Amino acid sequence: MRGKRRDSKGGPGMFNGFSEFDIPVSGTTIHGCRGGSGPPLLLLHGIPETHLMWHRVVPALAAAHTVVATDLRGFGDSGKPVSTLDHSPYSMRVLARDQVEVMAKLGFSRFAVTAGLPRRITLIMTEQSVIKGVWMSPKKVDKTARRQEILAAAVRVFARKGFAASRIDDVAAEAGIAKGSVYLYFDSRDALLDAAFDQYSGDSQDRVRRILEGDAPPLTRFGELVRGILELISSRPDHARILLDLWATDYMKTVYREHRQAIALLLKEIRPDLGEAHATVIVGVIEGVLLQWLVDPEVPIDRLAQPILDICLDGLRERA
Repeated sequence: MRGKRRDSKGGPGMFNGFSEFDIPVSGTTIHGCRGGSGPPLLLLHGIPETHLMWHRVVPALAAAHTVVATDLRGFGDSGKPVSTLDHSPYSMRVLARDQVEVMAKLGFSRFAVTAGLPRRITLIMTEQSVIKGVWMSPKKVDKTARRQEILAAAVRVFARKGFAASRIDDVAAEAGIAKGSVYLYFDSRDALLDAAFDQYSGDSQDRVRRILEGDAPPLTRFGELVRGILELISSRPDHARILLDLWATDYMKTVYREHRQAIALLLKEIRPDLGEAHATVIVGVIEGVLLQWLVDPEVPIDRLAQPILDICLDGLRERA
């Protein structure tokens, strides 16, 4: 086991005062470094990373802990044993056992662990618990709530930066979570956009469906429809800005088609000679108001439903 002082192998000022080591474990050798004093704390890097990812936080951690930072097998300066068809030499159980053996050889049978990113995600591990596969679980996360938090963060980022300029890293930073956590719920930036769009589109379709299936007279329901669409848009400004960013895409083609079809059905209840062409004009009026509001936020979109109705209703009423 090597034990020299580590100053700046990873760059100026990295891990000052830490001692490097290479410790033999089952089937390979684990490289790492140790420093500080106090309760033992093992730092495990993310994938693909090495223990150097922790260099910004170890000075503070070492003030109150004996910090051990290692390279997982296959990464950094740790051993890289040949894999097998079932990849068993690199299974999570084997990687975990490596770390338990390292800590045991450093004199620690019980220790805290922080893994993935420099955040306070701590577990208590013992050699016995890992061998049995019984880990003390971290705090349970409400997956539905977390997914919604990530989606809301993505909507804010897309609205602020535009979809083309946004990255998963931006969404993770906005949500205050690790980048890897985003991928637990959404496998790509496009998946985030799809989910945001589906959420908005679903709410819009539900509102339109309730109005169309209502018992009020057709003209009354038409007024409710116009007010409902503008109310939904004004209450979701970030979603509206994303729609503007997607104006020329197939996303909007679907939305426009659904709106035209829904409004055309309602118009035929008002007058049989009205149809999708008339619905297209009405959608154009509503979208024109939306566009002006997005370009100039001083446009009072929440007060424009009645002017639209004043212009439309006279032309929609039964002719004498």
